[in-house]
Amino acid sequence: RAGEGRGVLASVCCGWKSGHDRRDTMLFILILFRAVLSIGVVLLELLVDSWPDLVPVDEVPPTLRDLSYILFQLFCPFLLIGASRHAMLEFVRRRTQVLKSTQLLLTKQVRIEKLVHSLVPPFRANALRNAPPKTWYQFPSDSFTSCTVLQMDIAGFTDLSTHLLAEELIDVLNVAFSHIDQAAEYVGNIWKVETIGDCLIAVAGGPNPCADHAFRAVHLGFCILEIMERISAHLDVTLQVRVAVHSGDICAAGVGSVLPRCLIFGKDVEVVRVLEAGGER
Repeated sequence: RAGEGRGVLASVCCGWKSGHDRRDTMLFILILFRAVLSIGVVLLELLVDSWPDLVPVDEVPPTLRDLSYILFQLFCPFLLIGASRHAMLEFVRRRTQVLKSTQLLLTKQVRIEKLVHSLVPPFRANALRNAPPKTWYQFPSDSFTSCTVLQMDIAGFTDLSTHLLAEELIDVLNVAFSHIDQAAEYVGNIWKVETIGDCLIAVAGGPNPCADHAFRAVHLGFCILEIMERISAHLDVTLQVRVAVHSGDICAAGVGSVLPRCLIFGKDVEVVRVLEAGGER
């Protein structure tokens, strides 16, 4: 998208340069024409005044002086005024085009920022906004204490995939995770780390520090259980989930150069994974 913005700016600059060159050429021709005409009139006056024998006044056509006066004093100024008016209108048009292109660039920049915020958490988005995604992994990691990790997984997801069509399964996951996102926003101070298939990992506190991070994580866990129960009753499909919650320290870092993501690591992250894998349905 940044390349598209540079392409728009380059096209505007090229168009402005070509129009500017045409105006300069036109003005140069008009000024040169007036200079040549002025020199001709001056030479004619010198010949008439200084060498009357060479160019007798009687032999000069009576309308030559009037014609030169009209061309020099009236016609050329009108040409210059017309050229100046054309240049001004062209300037206004190009300025309008530049303003529109600037607004387009600002719109694209806002879209890029939204895209970056959808890939990485806000605490890293500002630092990574102007960096190419393939270099995100080179940035130093962030460590957080006093946070609670939540991991949720749909039990029997493989068996469920055999009973539902792919489109139906996608709809079920979209409905479930959309409602979980709304619940996380309602609970507050929740960082949704990633969603892999039917698994969701989130952090309460950490980059969003709060003293009650454990309570918020447990609250979100109960919301997930209720959401899945309602979806199961509405669709008449058995949906069982495992939810694990564990408090501790985490380390967040960018991983990968293609479609990079910001993931969490640490001993406590592995603990919550073991708890979720061994939990009851």
